[in-house]
Order: sequence, then C-alpha cells, then structure tokens
Amino acid sequence: MKRRNYIVLAVILLAALLALTAAAVSAEDGAPAGSGDVREADESGSVREEFSIPDDTPVTYGYFKAFREQIKREIIEELRSEGGLSDYVEITLARGDVIVPAPGCELIFRGGSAVAITSSAKAGDGFTDVSLATEIFSGEALVYGHIYTPAESGAEKAIIITGGTARFTVRGEYEIR
Repeated sequence: MKRRNYIVLAVILLAALLALTAAAVSAEDGAPAGSGDVREADESGSVREEFSIPDDTPVTYGYFKAFREQIKREIIEELRSEGGLSDYVEITLARGDVIVPAPGCELIFRGGSAVAITSSAKAGDGFTDVSLATEIFSGEALVYGHIYTPAESGAEKAIIITGGTARFTVRGEYEIR
C-alpha cells in the first residue's frame, strides 16, 4: 500500500515539474499561454477546454494550477489502465440489509455487526477469510478488518447485517437486498 502511495506521489511531482518547465519555456519563447488549446464537446454537449503543453516548456506554479485537474485525470487514467488504481467503494448497510457478493468480489469488514449466510457447510462453499486463510459458513460473525471473498462454488452466499449498521470496503460486483 505504501509503495502505491509513493508511486502516485512521484508521478504527481513529475507532472508538476514538467508543467513548471513548460510554462517557463513558453514565457521565454513569447508564446501565449494556452496556445494549442483544444475545445471539445462532451456527451452532454457542454464545451470542455484542454490545453496542450509542449514537452520542453518550463511551468510556474500558477500554470501548474491551471492544468491540475487535467493532470490528475491523466494520472488516474494511466494508473487504472496499468492496474495500479483499484475500484474500491465504501458502503454502509443498515440492520436487515443483505449483501450478495458475486464471484471474485472482495469485502473488507470495517465495523458493525454482520453474519455470513451460506447454503452449504461443505468445504469450498463458504466465504474465504483471506486474513486468516480459513473459511466461514452460516452463522459465523465477520471480524473487523478481515478480508472476505465468496468461494467460487454453486452454493448461495450472502452477508446479513445484524447490528444497527455495518461498513464495508468492497471491490467487485455485489447486490444489496
């Protein structure tokens, strides 16, 4: 996790340095800021402006601030395409809610009270507790901070919220009933 944070920070700092360099060269050449501007209409029809910065242009902090959102978007897109950025979401469920994770879904239990429900108690039909390398079945409570994945069998698997609320960090497909 720390390694990913360092990589993201390094990419952001590199982007800032490039942007600062681009602005300085642009100022020296006398080229107007934003030359090479591109205007595009997105799906909703609103016009979006994008600015291109020559690779050899030094950039000031003010220039960098102008391109900050575009640089963030580009970094996020690049990280996602390389698998370096995950699609985790935070969800909070109320008592009686049931979450049914699809095969390959990953759930991190972040607090509250929840119990596993499985249609079979046979090995390979429950939830894998990745944190302990064990399997849990119907009636077993989830443990705070543990990572759970549904076994890839035909058995039905779900988690029911038994306390007031329960919080999860989830990656993958799931259904809330």
